[in-house]
Amino acid sequence: MLLLLKPWRNIHTDLKMPTESWSAAFTRFISVASKKEKDIIRSIQYFYESHAAAEEERDQDPNEDNEPSGRQHRLEPHGDEHELGEDAEIPDDIYSEEGLAALLASQVPLREELHGRYAVERAKHAKIFTGDLSKWDVNLISPSASIATRDDLVRLIGWKKQLIASVQAQNSGLDLPQPVDPVHVDDRGDVACLSIPDPSEDRGQVALLDNSASSESALNAVDVKDLKADQFRAYDIITWHLNQTLAGNKSLPLRMIIHGEGGTGKSRVIQTVTEYFIRQGAKHLLLKAAYTGVAASLIDGKTTHVIGMISTTGRPMSDETKANLQRFWNHFIYLIIDEISMISKSFLAVLSRHVTISKAVDVTTRADSFGGINVIFCGDFHQFPPVACSPSEALYWPCNLTDSVDSQLGHAIYDEFTTIVILREQMRVTDPVWRDFLTHLHYGCVQRHHLDVL
Repeated sequence: MLLLLKPWRNIHTDLKMPTESWSAAFTRFISVASKKEKDIIRSIQYFYESHAAAEEERDQDPNEDNEPSGRQHRLEPHGDEHELGEDAEIPDDIYSEEGLAALLASQVPLREELHGRYAVERAKHAKIFTGDLSKWDVNLISPSASIATRDDLVRLIGWKKQLIASVQAQNSGLDLPQPVDPVHVDDRGDVACLSIPDPSEDRGQVALLDNSASSESALNAVDVKDLKADQFRAYDIITWHLNQTLAGNKSLPLRMIIHGEGGTGKSRVIQTVTEYFIRQGAKHLLLKAAYTGVAASLIDGKTTHVIGMISTTGRPMSDETKANLQRFWNHFIYLIIDEISMISKSFLAVLSRHVTISKAVDVTTRADSFGGINVIFCGDFHQFPPVACSPSEALYWPCNLTDSVDSQLGHAIYDEFTTIVILREQMRVTDPVWRDFLTHLHYGCVQRHHLDVL
């Protein structure tokens, strides 16, 4: 039941605590399970109780074999036992994470497969592919792939310009333009409708897909004079500390939290602070990160797994990784982590340990977290919870003796952050009715009249 219903990445560490029995872990899970999860458990339990009762009744009835087949109390095996056939061989790796991923990847919907094959046929007709097409395999991956050259990049830019022009022409109903500069860029193809529609019908629009669609654009910095009072307070603390560092004055490591609900301008403060680092010629001292790629892209940063070179498999750090980590962190002495509520106590401890290693500091003797560098947390604990772990892994959640060592260490690190600035002025939502609703939703106390507004 824990495997089925509880989020996990590592069976040995995520389903139960090291000092906890499986029975106790299941009991603890039931105590916090949702109604839907409990209904699933009851349904599965009912099936097996019925199955066991039917088997017991059949074994106790000596005349069962003489009964008509319609009266036998026999439950057929459940589903999948017959789907593969008796002689089918199940691959050994199907129960591993890699085997499951391969199985899911192999289940391509028929509609998508047909769409892909039709696109390939259109590409053949447009002479995009060269060579003997009679032996061309859709699933073939070229073994001769190599690093892109300058000419490849030139062709790519040409293709993109042609694609944009073709899309614009298609959406406006004009004739498609001919490829430009055919001497340097060959067989770029055009964008065209897959069928010739009736003029009276709506042809829709041709959309251009770009890699940037999968991420968010970084927010821009604002002028310092445009910062609100609370925003400027946070900005002033960080920039003052940087000035002390650049002047050669040794200050205590900055341990700061910028807290505020969505729309109070936390990311704007980060970007304005970044602009100050650039003006002071200290951009190389600042590193920005967030737990997810989307959150990191909003502040033009990296993910926390990347900056800490943290393996998702839980493998110990190799000497090569340590060397790469130290090279990466050679100059950084300021770290800003956005959406801090998504980071668990255990993960914070691991990240701190990796940063300490990157600074070539002995983690067994050094008392300072994060190798003594300056760290600023930004976020709102009312928004995103810690990722892929229990609610008790939130940074603010008190520890007990049954928690893991990393969990207790992460909470102790969080307690070091005593410089707190709370942003209170809402900048994104200006409608008073909607603002009142979001405020109550933020604290989990929505009233009847808010539901009426919705």
